[in-house]
Amino acid sequence: MDKPLISCVITTYRREKEVVERALKSVLCQTYPNLEILLIDDNRGEDGPYYSGLLQDLASQYPSVRLLSTEGGNGAQKARNTGIRNAGGKYIAFLDDDDEWVPEKLFLQSQCLEEDSGIGMCYCDGYRLWDGLANAKPEVIWGDKFHKRATYRQLLRGDIIGTTSQAMIRKTVFDRVGLFDETLPARQDYEMWIRIARKYPVRGIPKCLYIYHKCHDPGHQISENWEKCLAAHKLVYEKYKKDIDRDSAAKFNVIFHYAHYNRMGAGASCPWLYGKALFQYMSALLQSPSLFLEQWRVRPGRNAGKAGTASKAETNSLRQVQRDNMTEVSSPGTGSGAALSTGRKKRSLVSRTITYYLRRIGPVGFLLAFLHKIGLMEFDLSKYLYNHYYRDLPEEEYPRELRIWYEIKGGRDSRFIERPETFNDKVQWLKLHDRSHEKEICSDKYRVREYVKDKVGEDILIPLLGVWDRYEEIDFASLPSRFVLKSNTGSGRNIIVQDKQKLNFKKLKKDLDSWVDYPFGYFGMEVQYLDIPRKILAEKFMAEKDGNLHDFKIHCCKGRPLIIQVVGDRDWKTHLARNAFYTVDWKKTEISYTNPRYEEEMKRPDNLDELLAIAEKLAEPFLYVRVDLYDIEGKIYFGELTFTPTNGIDRWDPPEANEKMGEMIELPLGKRRKR
Repeated sequence: MDKPLISCVITTYRREKEVVERALKSVLCQTYPNLEILLIDDNRGEDGPYYSGLLQDLASQYPSVRLLSTEGGNGAQKARNTGIRNAGGKYIAFLDDDDEWVPEKLFLQSQCLEEDSGIGMCYCDGYRLWDGLANAKPEVIWGDKFHKRATYRQLLRGDIIGTTSQAMIRKTVFDRVGLFDETLPARQDYEMWIRIARKYPVRGIPKCLYIYHKCHDPGHQISENWEKCLAAHKLVYEKYKKDIDRDSAAKFNVIFHYAHYNRMGAGASCPWLYGKALFQYMSALLQSPSLFLEQWRVRPGRNAGKAGTASKAETNSLRQVQRDNMTEVSSPGTGSGAALSTGRKKRSLVSRTITYYLRRIGPVGFLLAFLHKIGLMEFDLSKYLYNHYYRDLPEEEYPRELRIWYEIKGGRDSRFIERPETFNDKVQWLKLHDRSHEKEICSDKYRVREYVKDKVGEDILIPLLGVWDRYEEIDFASLPSRFVLKSNTGSGRNIIVQDKQKLNFKKLKKDLDSWVDYPFGYFGMEVQYLDIPRKILAEKFMAEKDGNLHDFKIHCCKGRPLIIQVVGDRDWKTHLARNAFYTVDWKKTEISYTNPRYEEEMKRPDNLDELLAIAEKLAEPFLYVRVDLYDIEGKIYFGELTFTPTNGIDRWDPPEANEKMGEMIELPLGKRRKR
């Protein structure tokens, strides 16, 4: 099979021939064979013809290079867009004229994109090298702080990727998200990463695959121009203001960068900006003390763990790359964190629970939570936990947090997450190892409707009465007397309105605001919910003639229905219901959990085969999912797709049912050593 074509776009402006040739040679020496090279001349002004002449001489020496020029140049973004429009490759990789690629870069990144067709962009770590400084050693840019994935929410909180020289992007991505924003004076790459991550999964290769040349002459590079960077950050904020204002860590990122660039301006030529920078630093500190301290403690290439500076061997290897662009360079080992100790002394559950909450909410929060528990004050512990702990938790800490949480809430040794046996164990394993963009979309009760429509048709969708971002936008006058309000994320966020005239609008506003303001998914690290834009939905009230509503929750593995959980006899106020488990050929089992058990035998649905066929189609792409369907007077309606039922900590009845359910779910665990 032929390897797909990669278009390499080198943009250049006012660079000497030797510098551009260095970048060009690093492309020509790639181990990946199927390339096209587009050299984009963005030179303009009085010196433009001189530098354009140098590029023409260079292009004449390398017949495989295609020289293009921008018209009415408008900076690097215009040049990159020219490259995108003229690129013929399946993938596009960008290289700044003063940077270099390590020979294996394109091969490894194309491999990543080929293995998962859903990924929109792949990036990498790299080395920073200070030009003009004698005996300067290469620095690893991110090291053990490198993120292997970049989500929309993470990028709003800060640029965890870096420059365009690190990226390889599927060309079809630009058809959906658009080209680089030519109105931005700087940070066009950062804004593009945000746009791509909003629509596609973005993955990183934790290897140093490029060399970032940092000029020691302040102001020579755009990243040193504080005025342009400050203006760009303000424009990015205005563009994503709605989502940034909802996330305190993202808001902190904006304020901190305003302070940073004002401080740069004060040091350069505007000393009166020191006062403004100080005020903004204080605002950032008040916004999030922990993130403020983290900004000073961890910066790319500084205090980035043991990999902060390249080793002597790596430095020599990099020098060789610079000399002949033929030597393979390997990145320093960054590891994935220490394994969970197996010899630690176990403490009592009470002791571990107290420690868990004390570390996350502090003694004052713990006291308030206790008073709330005994009914002496109104206090929402989940909101407190989110505001003061989880909102600033780095994503690389999620696995550790999940293990601690599972031991406290699930009463199970966290080592079973990696060698799962029960259903609950396997739900935790799936949280860590089965993450995809499609899973996030299907966890969104609004966006999943499009998925269902494409898979099985829109006839099974419950009629949608409205979608809003905030309570204030809801036009209650247009809604019928009976309807259902629900959040598009999470579980249990439903309000059954039986009579609109009896609504307590003050309480309703409080409930709906909490849905929008406090993300669902931190407890137990149900990460598929975290990046979903939060909305309020109104759907048609659905019930059978007798007022009941039977919910067929079909557990599926690899697209194959395993068992059917039937829920009915609902109390519309408390949401309590009874349930029973049936095999796919409708034989009752003794399994039950959460709700009281249906003791009597239930009649086999007339359309059981159709229920199973629909579940099979909807579950086909996923390793495990529970497909919720309703059967109302013989017509099937779609409920939702659930990937982590009851967060994987429910109590099964009988207890061995947890193991029986676990045996049904096949995971790609691989071979394990016998203990």
